[in-house]
Amino acid sequence: MAALRAVAGTPGGLRRQAYPSTMPVLARLGLVEERPVPRTRHSDGSAWFLTGPGREAMRVYGWDEA
Repeated sequence: MAALRAVAGTPGGLRRQAYPSTMPVLARLGLVEERPVPRTRHSDGSAWFLTGPGREAMRVYGWDEA
């Protein structure tokens, strides 16, 4: 849930190197997807974003831990 919430809290896309073992699993589940972003000093040109099902999961499970 922490990784999914991190993506949800980063509208411009979560850097691809974040949560390296978790994000591929969330992608296989269809909750996140990798999309291109402008290359910067901190970005290799791609980032993680929520998909429709990922946004729905956030509505069900909550956007924060509270």
